[in-house]
This record gives sequence, structure tokens and C-alpha cells, in this order.
Amino acid sequence: MRFHPMTTGLRHAHFLGLCALMGAWTAGCGKDKSDSADEDGTTELAGGGGDAECGGTPPVITAIQCSAAGLKAPEHDAEELPFLLMEMFIEDEDQDLNFMEVEIYFDDVVDGAVSTQDIVYPPIQIPLSQDECLDATATVNIDVFVNGTSPRFNSNYEWGVVIRDANRDASELFVFECITPYENGDSGTGGA
Repeated sequence: MRFHPMTTGLRHAHFLGLCALMGAWTAGCGKDKSDSADEDGTTELAGGGGDAECGGTPPVITAIQCSAAGLKAPEHDAEELPFLLMEMFIEDEDQDLNFMEVEIYFDDVVDGAVSTQDIVYPPIQIPLSQDECLDATATVNIDVFVNGTSPRFNSNYEWGVVIRDANRDASELFVFECITPYENGDSGTGGA
């Protein structure tokens, strides 16, 4: 997989990979299938400390929209593959979204939980600005290519995303359903 970051004033970044991801417009929150809840029923993902100026507050994923986006070559002189566009909306109270790391997980069991134990995609590192402690919101676009094997074309999957901010504080796992596109890049129906 290759990552090609591109930023604009709107804080956009693109991820180009050789495998697959997202498909339909749905969103929700869930928990990791492998997490064990604390005594009070909450589940905590490991985060980083942060510095004295800003940090200590994890980012919050407020929404994710994803859809089939056609065909595109993942890199120069490569064969075109179907890809999906995932648009993420993130807020961070302590304003340390100048850099983020995106972790993406998926499984084919739609049950409101996605395991973070199987790492299929390496974390995506996205530098958004040079300004420390001034970025409280970000919109990030990620293009991910579907190779038809893992995940399959035209199939419904449940996806999980974790965002880590510049101080390595981790968001809660954001869980949503997405349908991968057909091999020609058209939106899938989920009826593989």
C-alpha cells in the first residue's frame, strides 16, 4: 500500500492503497469485538499522553460518509481499480489535529462491533498543518482501492475507524456499514 498525502485549506488528505475499503452511506458507533469492558461497562482504547500545552483529550469522530467513487490507478502506470471515498469529520477539544493517524478495520459480520485485532491496513499518517494546538476540527478524505479479494467486490462489510491525534490520544472506535463497489467501480448493492 502507498499513501500520498495532499492537504488543502479545508484539511483534506487522500489515502491511496492497493486493497479495499468503504462503500455506502451509513454511520454509527460500536465497540471492538475483542475489547473487554471495564467494571463500569466502558471500553478504553490505548492512547498517548500528550504535552503540557495541548493534549490529553482524544479526538471525536462525529461522522463518516463513504461511497463508491469509480475507477482510478492507485499509482502512476498502475492498472485502474475500483475505489471508495471515505469522508471523515473529526473534532478535538484540545485542538491537536495538526497531525493524525487513521486506523481502519473491517469484518463481514454486521453486528455493531469490529475487531481491532486483525490489522489488514497499516495506520495512515496524515500531516494536516504546521500549527500546533490550533486545529480543533478536520475533514479528511481517504481514497481506498478494492482488489476484489479482501474485501470482495459488491459486499456489505462493517468497518471500524480509530483516529489518533498529534499527541497519540485515540478516539473511540467508530463503527459503520459500507458496501464495496462492483469491479467496474459502480456502487454495489451488497448482494455478492
